[in-house]
Order: sequence, then C-alpha cells, then structure tokens
Amino acid sequence: MFPDIRPPQTKVDWLIADFAKTEKPSVADFARLRVIGGLFDRLDKYRVDGECMTRSHLLSESHKSDRLGRYLTRAGDARPSNRCDAHAIISGGHPEAIVLRGIMAWVKMRIDDPHNGCWLPRDWDDRAFMPNHLRKAVPHRRIHTNAYYEWLSSRIRPQLIRTPEQLIHALRFARVMLQSGNVPPNVMPKSGR
Repeated sequence: MFPDIRPPQTKVDWLIADFAKTEKPSVADFARLRVIGGLFDRLDKYRVDGECMTRSHLLSESHKSDRLGRYLTRAGDARPSNRCDAHAIISGGHPEAIVLRGIMAWVKMRIDDPHNGCWLPRDWDDRAFMPNHLRKAVPHRRIHTNAYYEWLSSRIRPQLIRTPEQLIHALRFARVMLQSGNVPPNVMPKSGR
C-alpha cells in the first residue's frame, strides 16, 4: 500500500495562483511566470511520472548526477560553483542504501528528486572555492562509505518514516549536516585535513 503524496496543486498551479494575485502584472512579471513556470513544469512532470512507476522500477532507477543537478536548479537551488557536484543523499547504487531506496519507493519518491539531493564540493581543495555556506561541507568524492550509509540509516529508519513529509524532513536534515560538515567523525574522517 503506497501513501498518496500528490500535492493538492503542482508547483505550476501554485505559481499561477500566486501570479493571479498580482494587481497590475508587468512585462517582467509575465517573463518570470514563463521562465519559472517552464522549470517547475518539467520538475512536476518528473515527479508525476514517478507516481506511475512500480516499486521495482523505483528501486532499480539509476541515479544520474547531471539529471539531479538539473532538478536541483529547477527547484531553485542553482549550482553554486563549477567545482561542486550534485550529491544524491540516498544513492542509487550502493548496497548499503537498499533499505533507504525501499523507503523512497514506498513514498513514490524518485532517486533524482531534488529533495534527495544537495551540492557538495568535489574534494577537500575545492572547498576554498565554495560560497560561505559550503566552505565546511564534506567532499563529495569522500562521502560514499559504509559509515555514511550506517549514519544515514540511523537517521532515516522505516520505523520513523510514515509519510513523504517525514522523509523530506529527514533528507533536509541530512543535507544541512553534509553541507555544514557536521557529520560524526567516523562518517567523514579528516584524513589529514
């Protein structure tokens, strides 16, 4: 049995409803509606397509960093530097992530949904080129370890996740921890840094 996670309105519907409240829309308001509406429309389509996928298709869907990056940008989180990568918090292929993937499939969330992503610097040296909020972030090339998935599995457990909103909240917490560098020492050893 899958929970129903369809929002009452799509992001495009919310954007149009918000636009309709504008008393005297300018040319810039219409241009904003067209550009942002197009971005939201593609993200909504990706999410709606996920609702039609079977659990096995959701579990076996492969992660593509460039696709996740596009959806992060469409959700309003643009790439902060060319020296960072789009990181899937729950990865598509690591064997330790299978239970986490099962939770995602249960709530009908696709692997490259922007809720499951964040920008991380590629490696230690790239942190110097990041905006302030990513200067202490964990390096993407160093994070995919068994210790990382043990930590993530302790934060995102089937017993705790009952709704899509709870999963989104847990993923948001993990994102903040990764981007601030506040993960436990065993998850991200400093390795000489």
